[in-house]
Amino acid sequence: MTDDPLRDCPTCGGEVRRVINQVGVLKRPEIPVADFGKALGIEPTVVIQHDAQTFGTASSNGQMIAEVGAKSKAAEALMSLAQLIAGHEPPSKKSGSLLAPLMNKLPSLRKK
Repeated sequence: MTDDPLRDCPTCGGEVRRVINQVGVLKRPEIPVADFGKALGIEPTVVIQHDAQTFGTASSNGQMIAEVGAKSKAAEALMSLAQLIAGHEPPSKKSGSLLAPLMNKLPSLRKK
């Protein structure tokens, strides 16, 4: 037995992902995430912020978090975790400009 943090799963050999849930609950003392990770010698994979309104509504209505609050920090964290587990890259942020795709190609066209 060692004091080293667990980094690889002893069963499958895959990377261990650390999820810190319910961060930022009001009137509850907590260790800051950075201090927690530093003390254990690990970095959390995903930090899920406490969002009583979104989680309560989803639970009451029998819905998924992404259905209730798609733009909430909790939904984004859960989507990020799902993408990591599935091995997918997160989708790129779309620019609001219609000309953005053309403007991005301009530097590569000039080099030819």
